[in-house]
Amino acid sequence: MDGKLKKMVLISLIVLCGCVKKNHNVDNGHELISQQINTLLDSLDYLNPNRIPRGNSKSLPVNKFTVALLDSIVTEEAISNGKDDFLKYKIQEDDIINFKQDYKVKLVQINNYDINTLFVKFSNFEISGDDANINVTKTIGVSSVKDKYRFKKDQGVWVFKKKERLSMG
Repeated sequence: MDGKLKKMVLISLIVLCGCVKKNHNVDNGHELISQQINTLLDSLDYLNPNRIPRGNSKSLPVNKFTVALLDSIVTEEAISNGKDDFLKYKIQEDDIINFKQDYKVKLVQINNYDINTLFVKFSNFEISGDDANINVTKTIGVSSVKDKYRFKKDQGVWVFKKKERLSMG
């Protein structure tokens, strides 16, 4: 009986440590999104279909368009590869409270493909130590842009390092 008890305690500790690490990564994920929401949602003017060219002057928006952020992080790659180190959680209102652009962002559960709404999806969010990567796909109508953002944690603050264009169409 003594050997079985030791095994059960050991297994319980391993499971507990795994849960603590995952919760720490989820906390880091919420922290990164909150600190870098303006970076992750950049180039919204570029995707605004309501912009009208005015001769040689800059384009001016006619109407504000809606920005809808899908509230869950998609992890298809992690599931298909059997990995469990990708973050899996829902984005909360507190995560986007620091958004400081002219557009209003609302959290939605699904992309209903409304042509007047820019849908933003975060995917393949991975945090490994002080490094993080996240893919951001922005879709409006039949147009979309997918970028990979890289961050590094420096003295408790997530710092943007690089943006890489993955696809555009």
